[in-house]
Amino acid sequence: MIRAVGTDLVDVTRLEGYMDRVPGLRERLFTPVELAACQKRAASLGARLAAKEAVLKALGSAYAELGLDAPEGWAYKDIEVTSTPGTPPRLRLTGAAAMARAPGGHRHWHLSPAHDGGMAQGLSSSPRPTTSTTTTTWPCPPSAPRPASARR
Repeated sequence: MIRAVGTDLVDVTRLEGYMDRVPGLRERLFTPVELAACQKRAASLGARLAAKEAVLKALGSAYAELGLDAPEGWAYKDIEVTSTPGTPPRLRLTGAAAMARAPGGHRHWHLSPAHDGGMAQGLSSSPRPTTSTTTTTWPCPPSAPRPASARR
């Protein structure tokens, strides 16, 4: 079950223009690991920025659901999107962003950054923590009932 979800869209050409015009903007938005991984490819940086914004939106929604004010003092570099070839992107939260995840129990994140046609998109979701020690995976053994969403 999803506890929080966020999405964002970035115009890559516009981001590239801002990064060219504003000294130090790349370094304020992205960690050295992200900059090295993207090798100044604006589309890849845009997808990471969109993913960071998506995480912030998900955290903000979760805080609102709990009736809390969103924490202050975070920086874009507190949210790092990492990836290695052949594996899904991962999220690393530090600083104020790491502190922000605690009240909602956001320990695991799923990210889906993408870019195409001059646009970059980021989608993030955080599942609700489970209280059970067992996990159900689909497809289940033949004797187990399937959820309606899996029946087609």
